[in-house]
Amino acid sequence: MQVFTFVVVLLGVVAEAAPGPVVVTGATGRTGFQVYNLMKSKGGEVRALVRNATKARDLLKCVKCDESEGIFEGDITKPETLKAVMAGASALMIATSAAPHMDDKGHLVFSKGAEPVDIDWHGAQNQLTAFAERSGAAGKGQIALISTAGTETPEDPKAKYFMDYIGFYKLNFEAELMSSGIPFTIIKPCGLDYSGTDPGQKELVTGHDGSIDVNPPAIARADVARLMVAAIEMPAMSAGLRFDVCSKDGTPTTDAQLGAVLQKAKLPWQSQQQLV
Repeated sequence: MQVFTFVVVLLGVVAEAAPGPVVVTGATGRTGFQVYNLMKSKGGEVRALVRNATKARDLLKCVKCDESEGIFEGDITKPETLKAVMAGASALMIATSAAPHMDDKGHLVFSKGAEPVDIDWHGAQNQLTAFAERSGAAGKGQIALISTAGTETPEDPKAKYFMDYIGFYKLNFEAELMSSGIPFTIIKPCGLDYSGTDPGQKELVTGHDGSIDVNPPAIARADVARLMVAAIEMPAMSAGLRFDVCSKDGTPTTDAQLGAVLQKAKLPWQSQQQLV
């Protein structure tokens, strides 16, 4: 059995991730599969939580696509299906999100049972609970979450592309995660690029509470995946961070600079604290 351990030297500090498998939920989603594949490429033990193992075959490059290959079938709205994948886990990477589709009237709608309240609130709570109560774990572990920017602005139900209060539910779960006592990193993309842009093509910029002024407000999903992995690789740097992130034309941010991105994401009082 492989032990998932990273040692990263950054700004004179050695940060070591805890041993044990890392769980990626939403692993067949448009961002989740990139998180999983990138984490897998690091050589550690990674588990994917998927609803459909058949879909995982192409996206996650598995053969048997079962638990022997780290592929676990489950449903975040059904807590009892989350115990096996969480057992002994050192970290949880949450890449689940309610996904709307356009109806014949041009409105964004969600499938019944997969609405934001189901996925981004109750489903996220179920993941937090399952991770917190997991068996065979060493220490508290760490949770990295993909949320969304813009949660500081109340959603308007009369807006053209109203998404059933998805930001409201994401914000509520952020608050629950932050109060859980488990080390966390909350990454809030300004807007996900649907074009399939390769990673490392643009400069990554961070901010808080809508402070980033970039047009168009977008970031490649692959770059969000890179930041999620960096957060798990550098727990001493990333723990306690909650930040907006976007990209712009400029000097592309390399993998070696992701630690500096996390450092810049700190609030002033966090930057003054000594890393341990």
